[in-house]
Amino acid sequence: MDERTKKQLDVIGRNLRRYRTAAKLTQKQVAERAGISVSHYANLERGNKAMSAWTLRSLADALNVSADLLLYGETRDLHVQNIRHLLRDKPDGTLTAAENLIRALLEDFTAEDESEATKK
Repeated sequence: MDERTKKQLDVIGRNLRRYRTAAKLTQKQVAERAGISVSHYANLERGNKAMSAWTLRSLADALNVSADLLLYGETRDLHVQNIRHLLRDKPDGTLTAAENLIRALLEDFTAEDESEATKK
């Protein structure tokens, strides 16, 4: 298994565990709801096995979450990953400019939030 696949399986495994524990379910309960064996589910949580699209959908249904949450996690994490991807392999000057731009945007948003709060 290549490193990229292993990383993705680890992300899915962590997300499975996160949403299972949040729902206060055991591995056995989730496996039964999804129609898979407990050992297969345990391997998925550990990031040791891949799954079919059908199994992904069944697990998402069993945990009452969307499949994309299992694949990517919270949207906030996805946005950070997207920014990292966009900036990957860019020269230092571009990285510095992007960092400065993000800082300026955040300062502007913070100022807007404070302004809105004082109006209320």
